[in-house]
Amino acid sequence: MQKNTNQTHKTSHVLCINLLNAFTSAELEKLQKFVASPYHNTDKYQKLLLDFLIKKIVNKVDFDDEHQINTYNKIFSKKLTPKSYLLKEKRRLFEKMNKLMRLAEKFLVFESLVDNQSVYYDFLFTKLKEKDQKKLLLRHFKKIQNEIEQREVKNLPYYELKYCLQFHHLQFLNVYTESFEQMQTGLAQLSYYADMVFMLRKTDIFRAMVHSYKLNPNDEYFNMELITKLARQKKYEDNPYIKANMLVIKLFRTKNDEYYNLLLDFIEKQQSAFLKTEMNNLYTFLSNYCIEQNNSGVNMLHELFSLNQIAEKNKIIFENGEVSIRTLKHIIGVACKTAHFNWAQFALDKYKSLVEKNIRNSVYNFNLCAIAYYKKEYEKALSYAIKVNEINLDYDKNCKIMILKCHYELDEEYDERTLRIFRSAEKYLKTMKLLNRRQKKMYANFMNIFINLYKIKHRAGRLTLATIEKRLQNQTINSDKHWLLSKIEELKKI
Repeated sequence: MQKNTNQTHKTSHVLCINLLNAFTSAELEKLQKFVASPYHNTDKYQKLLLDFLIKKIVNKVDFDDEHQINTYNKIFSKKLTPKSYLLKEKRRLFEKMNKLMRLAEKFLVFESLVDNQSVYYDFLFTKLKEKDQKKLLLRHFKKIQNEIEQREVKNLPYYELKYCLQFHHLQFLNVYTESFEQMQTGLAQLSYYADMVFMLRKTDIFRAMVHSYKLNPNDEYFNMELITKLARQKKYEDNPYIKANMLVIKLFRTKNDEYYNLLLDFIEKQQSAFLKTEMNNLYTFLSNYCIEQNNSGVNMLHELFSLNQIAEKNKIIFENGEVSIRTLKHIIGVACKTAHFNWAQFALDKYKSLVEKNIRNSVYNFNLCAIAYYKKEYEKALSYAIKVNEINLDYDKNCKIMILKCHYELDEEYDERTLRIFRSAEKYLKTMKLLNRRQKKMYANFMNIFINLYKIKHRAGRLTLATIEKRLQNQTINSDKHWLLSKIEELKKI
């Protein structure tokens, strides 16, 4: 038992900081109020701990021994040094952090409960029935029914709430009225809502299988033929969410551009039927399809740029009034790759102010570097790159790749120092823990061809250009196959 407790002590602080790092500024502010409430927390140290972590640690520094000691001294009013910060003190701090993590988890549950109406009302109606609150139940039933009828979007939360309301209304009728006719009609409606919830959940699962997990839903546990047959039934076919899900499934199963065009056309015509978050998801599916096809050697960059223009125009790229730095990098990169430099600069200038302040300049310089690079202004690109501080994994690895490509373009003769830079980057990408196996393979393939092309360019390699071209063509995945092919074509002309 003691061993398990020690293990909890060793990991709780890491898990706690990781969780808090994932909170938005608004969520952290709410969490502070949550922890300050005596209803949720009676430990006086929890508020002190959270306030200090937000001010000094969260999304700012690694929680190493130095910062642990500073945290301990602050919340417990001590003056420990590295020599006096021993196991007993660590356990005390980590116990408090473990407790804070549980409070943060509880806060997330409370927040989710507010957002998830069907779960909220399921709990509420159950308790009101236990308290025999007939009039209050009737009031809620009428109010929610009126609210639901005003909704235009018929998505999964809509049908889950309809099911919840109908289920509890039937129980109400059974207890208080015993109206057989009303119950018979109600059961038919309940069955319909249950069917809609099932189909929306099932198609969501299949969509995730073929898109996120790259699985084939023809497995014995997933009857794709049955779900396709059900989706053709009138009561399901008219639901835009089910239809969109089925088009996504067909697109990623068949890799047929016909379904790409059908899905794009469908969501453009049915925009009013979808919430903005779901529109964002659907455009993400289309974008990811283009990216996957592009990584496999099928050029769909122009389709991707058109998608980004539509998303920007319709303000679909916003996330809670903000634009993520990942989205910003994506839309600017695609614009540059398709030579829409003015649009790239327009987007960067328009959304710069929405980037988090502490990384704003680095994000701005990274994207200026990208624009300059694609305009073939390589020295200018490097001048922006040196102003980029650490941002996140995605930005950092892409910044390295751009620097490598700039050196490739600028070097007029073979340079061992440049090759050492290439080898260092190759090792960095190979050992990057946050990259999955497929991503590592994509970058490993790129670096292998890239380094050999540099050698061939300066007549320092033993392999021939034809050998490298054949090796590249045989690769099923590569992080930037089109760029490598373009460099091969350039070398053929020398």
